[in-house]
Amino acid sequence: MSSRKVLILYYSGSGNTKKIAKAIAKAMKSSAISVTVEDTGKFDISSLPNYDSIVLGSPTYFSNVAWQVKKVIDESIVHYGGDKLKGKVAGIFTSAGTSRDGNGKMNTGQTYVSSLCLSIR
Repeated sequence: MSSRKVLILYYSGSGNTKKIAKAIAKAMKSSAISVTVEDTGKFDISSLPNYDSIVLGSPTYFSNVAWQVKKVIDESIVHYGGDKLKGKVAGIFTSAGTSRDGNGKMNTGQTYVSSLCLSIR
């Protein structure tokens, strides 16, 4: 049985979102799952279709995702043609440093979900 490939792609300004990404990866690791944890600044968008599942992580900034994560979502449009992302399992996570941003997590989640639905339709 071949291993499922999961990408956990994140941006972390303070290091907190990176800690969450690593904790998710640790929880997912098994003989049947190959997990790659990658910072958005080092990620090559051309490799996105190589993963079975994609998990995006971002801090919540003003009730939205960080621009670095939004940039990855925007750049993923190159894979829309040919259904290269169709059927991928997707997940999201976010972190917040203030109660105001914490209240905006729902908006951040809605931004993620809307973008991901367009990508993996």
